[in-house]
Amino acid sequence: MQNLCFKPRPGGKSVQLVRHVYDSSTKRSRTVTVGTLDLRADPANVPEGLALREGSTLDDNEHKKIIAYLLAHADPASCQKRDALAARIRQELRSNNCAVEVNPFDQCANDIVALTVALPSLANDARASGEDPWLTLRPRYLELAENWKALVMAAQATGIAKQYKRGGASTADEI
Repeated sequence: MQNLCFKPRPGGKSVQLVRHVYDSSTKRSRTVTVGTLDLRADPANVPEGLALREGSTLDDNEHKKIIAYLLAHADPASCQKRDALAARIRQELRSNNCAVEVNPFDQCANDIVALTVALPSLANDARASGEDPWLTLRPRYLELAENWKALVMAAQATGIAKQYKRGGASTADEI
């Protein structure tokens, strides 16, 4: 592909993306517009501010070139506006008691309590629908038990749980 060039407009909020293509009939190169790039676009999300003309495509190197151009020439006010918007959304989530960062220990403990309370009704619902809880709920319980074993092993590896030297791992029926 031909080399991609940027034609900024004085005082403009966008840049024209062009290629210079040699025309053998006129023996001169001509400028072909590929599309436009909004200078307020986020370099991390390039396709959002990019408008290509129909039939135009860009390869990976040209995408990298566009990202580099945005990092160097993007409107600094737009970056500040995005950062302010993200901070405002985080603050609103915190003020609405929506935990952005949840403590995994608290979450796990709450989930275990909820499952402990719900387990008898789940078994009764399975029996009422004609299913055997041993066949329907036990496999899911055993899957949780395997996850628990992995948690214990991770805790032992990090030094927050005791490592047992004797005895093997529990079997699925012992859990």
